[in-house]
Amino acid sequence: MEQFLRHAGQPLQLDQSHLRDACHAKIGEAEERINYVSFYLPQLADTSRDTLKNAFEYREERQYPLCIDQASKAKAEANLIAGIIGMPTEQLEELTAVKLQAVAKELTKQQERGYFPIMAYSYYEYAGELAGHDKSSALTFAEYALEMGNLGMYFPREETRFPSVDSRLLGIFLTGLGAGIAATLLVTLGIQKARSGHTRDRSARAQRTPGLKTLPAQARPPKSRPSRQQEGPRKRAKR
Repeated sequence: MEQFLRHAGQPLQLDQSHLRDACHAKIGEAEERINYVSFYLPQLADTSRDTLKNAFEYREERQYPLCIDQASKAKAEANLIAGIIGMPTEQLEELTAVKLQAVAKELTKQQERGYFPIMAYSYYEYAGELAGHDKSSALTFAEYALEMGNLGMYFPREETRFPSVDSRLLGIFLTGLGAGIAATLLVTLGIQKARSGHTRDRSARAQRTPGLKTLPAQARPPKSRPSRQQEGPRKRAKR
């Protein structure tokens, strides 16, 4: 149960008009499949017709969700009858496994689109639990899950709507924002100009102040060398 409740999907527009349209569409699909089965095996289509009759009654009562449920089940039952005609009982388990794989792929596809078909998932779980000991019920639930796994196609997604904004107020806001940006730029430019002028004044004063000048190498006086009389005592001292 906890694993089931963790699943989430994209919200759908489940208003009366969309529910009514989905009810009509599913009834039409179910009638088509039941008529096909009745053409070959009319006695086997009675159960599907009874289920479809419930869908008609719910439509008259404007209980469209129940109408969709019953019409989907009627179509699934007709599909099941058409699929197992002439099939040995030993192959029912294999057929159930194939249908469960198809349901799993459909559930994954719907989740990638942002939907999560809860009814299809619940029937998918039921079929998996019953597959080991009740093959006919497991096959029926797998068919229900396969039919209800794509009900999202009848309902559009809820669109994210942004709140409306008064154009006059928006214009006033943008004008004030532009004026604030312009004032900030003017103040910034004024500060930069003031700093630049102060720097130039300091440079001019530094150039007008006399400083010490370094003589070039050619103008420097040569170093005096010691005379011979001074070199004599030095040489004798070394000896």
